[in-house]
Order: sequence, then structure tokens, then C-alpha cells
Amino acid sequence: MTTQRLADLFAATWPDRPSAVGFARVDKIPPGVAEWQHPSTSACQFWREGTRRLFAAGAAHGECPVGRMTQGFPVDIAADGGVITLMAEIGYIDHFELDHLATLPQGHAAIVYGPLAVFPVDPEAVLVFADASQLMLISEALGTARLDGAGLALGGRPTCVAIPRAISYATVQGSLACVGARVYADLEPGEMLVVIPAGRVDELADGLERLLPANRQLEELHTAVRARIRG
Repeated sequence: MTTQRLADLFAATWPDRPSAVGFARVDKIPPGVAEWQHPSTSACQFWREGTRRLFAAGAAHGECPVGRMTQGFPVDIAADGGVITLMAEIGYIDHFELDHLATLPQGHAAIVYGPLAVFPVDPEAVLVFADASQLMLISEALGTARLDGAGLALGGRPTCVAIPRAISYATVQGSLACVGARVYADLEPGEMLVVIPAGRVDELADGLERLLPANRQLEELHTAVRARIRG
């Protein structure tokens, strides 16, 4: 797995977009990685912070109990489940949905987040805040945009389940991003989360190297046709 190659491709192709974020569970925080020491709202907050700097966050993984559960940290539902109860009371979720909540297994000490270009360990997944243009190129590079393909797996809420699903099933997972993630991770209206499992990082890099020049060539062709016809 050559994460640096993917980081370089992302930086060169989308210099104005947030950095891709490495994600890795660890039993011990690696040397040189700072531990998060501040109050936090949710796991979603760490995704955005991870576009800016490298750090590790332990079991105090934000106030949102859903995020702690999905990321494999213990939650006392009786004490911390108020927001889940509220979601059910106001009709946002059905309690039966919780039986299908994807979670990472518990047991890790922390999760390391940070820009992929400086990530110090092998990531289990790469997180991308993608706009529609990026998502199209990522889908083409991974083959999910093929006419004979199944398409990109695109979910909704909670956004954080995209991470355990991607890691557990070794499939790329997208999320349109729930209201909590949009608030806590400061998502723009046109942004969504894409989670790429480690096993597909090289495939994505290979695909981008092949399809970026093809897209540029087609863009030039279509631009010329538009100029000729529309003036």
C-alpha cells in the first residue's frame, strides 16, 4: 500500500480541497503523535481536524454516543443515550434501526487521525470530504462508475457507520452525511464523506493516474464542442 502516492495525487489534483485523512486503530499511541486533550463533540469532529493535523483520540471520543459506539468505544446507554432517545421521540429514527448499527469491535486504546501525507502508521481507511466532482473521479478510478458495476455504496445516517462498514466489508462507502456530521464536521452543503478501505488504496491511485489524463482530454474536447456550437 503506497499511501504517499495517493496523498500526492490528491494534493496535485485537488489543491483547494481538504486533505485526505488517515484512520487507524492502535493499541498504543505511536511516538510523536499527540493525544487529543480538549473537549470534543463527536467522532465527526475528528475527521475535519484530521485534515489539518496529526493526533490520536482515545475512549473519550466526543459527547455523541452514536459516534463512540460505531468507532468501537464503550457507551453506557442508560447514562449517555439521551440523544438516541430524543432521535426516536421526534421521529428521526426508529428504535429497531439500532439493531443494524455497524460498529467496530472494542479493545483498541485510541484512533489515529491525520493528513495522509504525514500519517505515521498504515491506515485502515482513508477518509475524504468529497464534492461531486471528486466523487465522480474516485468512482471512475475504483470502477464503481462502470456501466456493468454495482455503483458506489451511498448511505445516509449516521455518517459514522460508513467507517466500520468500509473496514469490515473492504468496500468503499459513501455517506450523504447526516445533520450531526454536517454540524460537527463543518461540512459544506455539497460535501459528503467517502471512506476508502486500505485494501483499495493502491487501486484508487492506479485508477486516478489512468483516468485523470483521460478526463482532462475529454474536458478539452467537450469545451471545444461547446465553444463551436454555442459561441
